[in-house]
This record gives sequence, structure tokens and C-alpha cells, in this order.
Amino acid sequence: MAFLHVHFNAEMLSGNLLLLLITLYLKFRERHPSHPFQWGILLGAVAGLLFITRFQMGFALLGFGIWLLVYDRRWNLIAGMVPGFAVILLLGALCDRWLYGQWCLTPINYLRENIVDGHMNVFGAEPWYFYLEAMLGQGGALFGLCVLIATLYFFITRPRHLITWTLIPFLVVHLLVSHKELRFLFPALFFAPYLLMVWFRNLPKTVWQKKGIRVLGYLLGIVNGLLIIYALCFPDPNMRFYDDMRAYCRDKTQVRLFSLKNERTYYQIPENVIGPREVVSAFYTPRNLQRTSFDNLAQLEEAARKAREKGEDNLLILSENPHLIDTLSLPMEKIPWSPFPRWVTRYLNFNNWTSRSIERANLYRVLSQEEAPRPTP
Repeated sequence: MAFLHVHFNAEMLSGNLLLLLITLYLKFRERHPSHPFQWGILLGAVAGLLFITRFQMGFALLGFGIWLLVYDRRWNLIAGMVPGFAVILLLGALCDRWLYGQWCLTPINYLRENIVDGHMNVFGAEPWYFYLEAMLGQGGALFGLCVLIATLYFFITRPRHLITWTLIPFLVVHLLVSHKELRFLFPALFFAPYLLMVWFRNLPKTVWQKKGIRVLGYLLGIVNGLLIIYALCFPDPNMRFYDDMRAYCRDKTQVRLFSLKNERTYYQIPENVIGPREVVSAFYTPRNLQRTSFDNLAQLEEAARKAREKGEDNLLILSENPHLIDTLSLPMEKIPWSPFPRWVTRYLNFNNWTSRSIERANLYRVLSQEEAPRPTP
């Protein structure tokens, strides 16, 4: 959770807003304030922000609204939520008009493009049980399993709870949609600490008295603490690469970087959504770095050869190929880099795992004519 919260994206923002919405409502229900209509406006505004942040959260809002109509029919509160929600939708429409340059209904366009026309399936289609495997594989076998058990326990033992009615429609729809990614469930993950605590609290006390359970808990705490320290101290491979590139380009007038369009590197991602295109990380590109991509390796090699003949001495090639020196006839040297400190790569590099994080960033420098080795007579 600490690692995820440093990411600024729609999934994390919508997760915070969903948690805020449910927390505000439970606080309202606990205190029974005398101004339900004003509270409704506040709740409606938060629900509107949640919806325009990520349209998929509309299924969670559907469950939230149905629960209100079934179990807590406070009509003044519901009446206040309508204008609060509508005002935020209007503000979202104005932002769309400002940023897109024309009036449009983005929720309808999103539904048509991704669901009706099925363009989201271009990214891949997975079976319904994909999230179950992903929770265990990417979420960690022990933690993921505990979250799954705790979630099912909460739904079964508290079928009338607001969280149950809010999360089930959201989760079921994502199980039914063909294209699946684990990040789509991040908003529901915000409730994992609460669900885990409810499950733990209701376990028999004899479970916690067993020595093996206590030892396992201590070990997990130590391992988790070390992992948090590691995540805070060592930079992400992407950011380390960008930092190294900035340092390389800092004292140079201009640096040229060649790459292939169909390769996935830190500066570009090829996509084929509706049509082929390149997604470029322009924000992380140094100002004096001129990036050029080519359709095939022959074009790249020809362009590099001409640039070298013109006397350019700051010419780089970024490739997925770790053996590009043996592939091209150009005189090159590989620029070594690693996001890990030397002691990690030297003593803890079991099965060469550190190289897997830089498979997309094999960086080469084309040697100038003065630097190239002379052929032996």
C-alpha cells in the first residue's frame, strides 16, 4: 500500500475518493446530524469526483446507491446527493470542452469505444479467473491469499454491509470484462487493511497463541520491513535510467539517440490501438537529446553510419538487443549501467536477476572515426 500510494494515477485517486465517500457516509450515519440535505450535497460531490476520475467506478456507485435505497432510505440525504453529483458532472463536462476543444460526453464515448466497439480487447483478453491468479502471483502468495480469504469472509459474514454492496458490483463487472489488468482492482485494494483486520479479529484466540504462528508473524514483519527499506532506498530502474541519461547529456551540446519503432524501451512503447503508434516519454527526455526511431535495423544502421561520417561524436543507440555490437558493422561500445549498487550486483545477483530489469535499455555509443580501432596490417 505504501508503494502504491506514491503513484499518481486514476486508480489510486479513485480508490482514495471511494474510501472517502464510504467513510463520510458512515460518519454521517453515526452522528445523525441535523442537516442531511447539506451532507447529501457533500456526498454527491465526492461521488461525482469519483465518477469523473475513473468511469469504471460507476459500478461501485451503483452498488452504493442501491444499498441506500434498500437499507437506509434517508430521502433528504439522497435528494442532496443529486445536485451535488450533477454539479461535478457539469464541471467535468466543462473541463472536457476546455481540453478536447469541443463538447463531448466522455463517459458515453468511453463506453462506446471500449465496451461496444471492443477496442480495449486490443490490449489482450484474459479468462475470468485472471485476477485470482494475479493476486497470488503479483500480490505475493501469502498476502494475496490472505486478502482473498479476508474479502470472501467479509462478503459471506456481512452480506448487508455497505462495503459488500459497493465492492461486489465493481469486482463482478471486472471479472466479466475481457481485458484485465491488476491495476484495475487497486481502488478495491484500499479496503484490504480493514477486511484483513475484521478477519483476524474473528479468528479463534487459540490461533494466535501457537508459537509457530507468532514466529511466522515476526518473520513476515522483518521481511516486510526490509522490503520497504529496499523500495525507499533503491530507485526504480526507469528513473535510474532517466537520471543516468540526464547526467550523460548534461555537458554536451547535442546528443542523438536512435532506436527501432517496434521495440519497447524506456523512451518509447509501441502500441496498436485502433492503429499503430509510438507512445513517447517526452517528459523524461533531456532537452539536448534528439530521439529518432526507424522501421528496421538496416535504416538505423545507415543513418548512424552517415551521422558518424559527418563527425558526430555523441551518437547513441537504445535497443532491446543485448548483443547489438555483434549484429551491426558499426564500431560501438556498450555503456554499462545498473539501477542497483555494486554490492548488490556482485554478491546478491543470484541467477543474474538484476539484468532482467534492464532488458529494455541496452545502451550503445557509436565510436567516432578517431576513436575507432585501426585495422591491423
